[in-house]
Amino acid sequence: MSGAVFISDLPEQGWDTILISSMHPDLVIGIDSGGTTTRAALVERSGRVLGFGGAGAGNLRDAGATTLAARINEATRAAFDAAGIARGLVGAGFLGIAGCRTEDDRRAVRGGVKPLDLAPPGSLTIDHDLRTAHAGAFLDEPGMVLIAGTGSCCYGRTSSGDEHRAGGWGSRLDDGGSATWLGLRAVAAWCRAVDGRGVASTLCDALPEHLGVRSPRDAVALLEAPDSRARLSSLAPLVTRAAAEGDAVALAIVERGASELAEMVVAVHDALARDGSDVSHALSPVGGVFTAGAVVVDALCRALEARLRSVAVVEPVLPPVLGAVFLALQSLGPVSEAQRETLRRSRPD
Repeated sequence: MSGAVFISDLPEQGWDTILISSMHPDLVIGIDSGGTTTRAALVERSGRVLGFGGAGAGNLRDAGATTLAARINEATRAAFDAAGIARGLVGAGFLGIAGCRTEDDRRAVRGGVKPLDLAPPGSLTIDHDLRTAHAGAFLDEPGMVLIAGTGSCCYGRTSSGDEHRAGGWGSRLDDGGSATWLGLRAVAAWCRAVDGRGVASTLCDALPEHLGVRSPRDAVALLEAPDSRARLSSLAPLVTRAAAEGDAVALAIVERGASELAEMVVAVHDALARDGSDVSHALSPVGGVFTAGAVVVDALCRALEARLRSVAVVEPVLPPVLGAVFLALQSLGPVSEAQRETLRRSRPD
């Protein structure tokens, strides 16, 4: 155990002073930070999970490095509290951050989290959240992961380390099939129904109640608000629920969203195949949109079958936050089968 170290510059950012009173070289931390939530997992090198923690949205593009660091700090503190041990530096860490696309992004994140003293500088890896989602889905074996949460993107990785991604350009340009995209399509359908250009839908009753507005014109004003992505993405469960109940408008939105997602998968698959890589045909769907179940997954499978018959949709082995843990363990050396199995058993319900 080291002596106490006070992080004195954090109060300037509006945070509580952190007291680092311990060193935990036999622990690792994994962080998965996305457009809706930030999650942390504190794990022994054996793979046994000691504690999970959570915080609010942590997309670098939306939140900025300072807010992102605050969310990571909150999730980390919660994970240590859940483990019942004093907070301190761990042996290694991996941060998977939504919106972290370039080396400049990684530098910004690294600068933001430096005062948190998560792990020794050379033992803290920062990358995009697609890596953590993929590592969790396949324990870093070859395959493709399709994320449909607040945003959407597909990422594939081969046995030789070749990789390709499609989508993930943000809600103003793309993010087809994401929760934000589903919500925006629902509001658009409501507008068209009011105009007489579209048919009535159960969404016309559900949306005003959920958003607290009386007309689509009021809803349009919400799109300019700073939290517009969060407000729109919160509508996705209304769309998928209406689709599962047979609403024709909602079904059409879900089917179109599935088509958008399938196009990303095809783009990734074909790009890796063109490179001559040994492409795995396993695809793992990850993200809140897929929690709607069969109404979304079946639509995706139909869209894939029409474009890429060889793809097999499989459940992820682990959630992305434990994918981050896996990558943290991997940075310390090869991850044994015993460690992998312990991680599998530690998967949260």
